[in-house]
Amino acid sequence: MYPKYIRPEMGKFWEEKAKFETWLAIEIAVAKARAAAGEISSYIPDYLEKYAKIDVARIEEIDKMIDHDMNAFLRAVGEFITAGMSDDGFSQESIDEVLSHLHAGLASYDIEDTALAVRLYEASNLIAMDMEMLESALIAAARKYKLAPQIGRTHLQHAEPITFGLKLLNWYNSMQNHRLYMIKNFSLWTTGKISGAVGTNSHLGPEIEDAVGRELGISMARVSSQIISREGIAYLLAGLANTATSLAKFARDIEHLSSTEVREVFETHASGKTGSSSMPHKSLQEFANPNKSERIISLAKLVRANAHTAMENIDFRHEQDLTQSASERVIIIGSLVLVDYMLTLFTRVVGEMYVDEKRMLENLWSTGGVIFSQHVTKALMDKGMPREEARTLVTQLCRRAMDARRPDLKKECLHSKQVKERLTTEEIEACFNLDHHLRNVDKIFERFNLRSS
Repeated sequence: MYPKYIRPEMGKFWEEKAKFETWLAIEIAVAKARAAAGEISSYIPDYLEKYAKIDVARIEEIDKMIDHDMNAFLRAVGEFITAGMSDDGFSQESIDEVLSHLHAGLASYDIEDTALAVRLYEASNLIAMDMEMLESALIAAARKYKLAPQIGRTHLQHAEPITFGLKLLNWYNSMQNHRLYMIKNFSLWTTGKISGAVGTNSHLGPEIEDAVGRELGISMARVSSQIISREGIAYLLAGLANTATSLAKFARDIEHLSSTEVREVFETHASGKTGSSSMPHKSLQEFANPNKSERIISLAKLVRANAHTAMENIDFRHEQDLTQSASERVIIIGSLVLVDYMLTLFTRVVGEMYVDEKRMLENLWSTGGVIFSQHVTKALMDKGMPREEARTLVTQLCRRAMDARRPDLKKECLHSKQVKERLTTEEIEACFNLDHHLRNVDKIFERFNLRSS
């Protein structure tokens, strides 16, 4: 993973030391549960907690020799326990007793999948917090530009008036939906297991499994095989892919709105930033590249691809194979790291963007009012003109307006005998009233309890 995209807040969950520390915490939690159940002496978890240590370099050194990270971890931890207890004067018999209860009755994936669930819980919470931060930025911007008129665009063509605040409210709504999905479905991918090699709890009973879950603060699977079913991880990565795709959609809009021909919304850049190695004018705000937005669009492609791989990983044979293992080491961390980065980056874009409201109005009126064609059509229909006749007439008037040197649909309507037969001058004027199109924006905002202060 390119370091530029790893924020420390997310990266810390996926460092090798953090992984092995979580593995050790689970080993100790199992020993505590067994001691509480009377299966082993109460001092065993105490000694494990006191003498077990993590040395990533040593684990990796052993792993290179034996090519099995779990066994490398256990051997390295065993070395620390042996050395520490020896230094404190314990007999070899006592040391062997403690070592005999390290990983007893456990399969590798009891530790690995449960540790993954713990770290996914932490990482998912961070993603939810990122989403909440972006929602706050979007709410603030939506309120600020609630009544800032902007041309709505369908198929990249002028449609009818909206407000920039309404566009931002749409983005907020999408982001809120993504966060609610994450929160509602946490348990699908934050579930551990201590059920053994094929999920039968033959060596450690369900009561031990449940006690470990309580100790770690996560739920345990009601049933599992050697590994947790991978549907949950697929749900997580699908949710992250949906989030990334929405961010890419928002970024696409920023990209277009900042284009030279539109010039309505711009990313802001730090003083001294150069936009091109060959074109000095690219350093001007009016021609600055929307780099952050384009970066988000680019990274979203990877997150979507990872979601597809996660779905493929549901398909493993029988109780376990390793067809999901290698790819998961890339796609889970990759998607969480990238979406964390993308959310915080787009929060910056929203918080720092420059909005040219004057330019928005200029663009809205640049086609001479033809964007009010539906209002004219409806006014004619309200006065009894059949729909097809009204549509045909207004289309002809729009054509005349656009063919003129300065488009002006209202002028064409005022000069049209067929329109004047149905509508008064005041009624024609009313068809081009911008306020009419925006009169319900406040009511839409009220659905979100986002009235302007």
